[in-house]
Amino acid sequence: MAAGHADCDLKGYNTLTRTGGAPACQFTSPNALSVRTDKGEQFFVPGVGKPATVTVEGGRARCVAASNFKLNG
Repeated sequence: MAAGHADCDLKGYNTLTRTGGAPACQFTSPNALSVRTDKGEQFFVPGVGKPATVTVEGGRARCVAASNFKLNG
C-alpha cells in the first residue's frame, strides 16, 4: 500500500490587500495525480517517493517534481 501527505495553499496571495493567489499543492510521494479545472483534466505521474508540487494558474495545471513540504515530528 502506498501513502503520502499533501499540503495546499495559495501561492502569491497578498494577505494585506487580499488579492492574487493561485492554488498550489505539495505532495510528499504521489504515484499519480489528477487535476480537474475548467480547462479540462490533466494527469501527472511523478512516481512513488518523488515529491511534487502542482499549481493551477489560468485554469491550467502544472506539475514540478519538487517540494519543500516536510512532516514535523
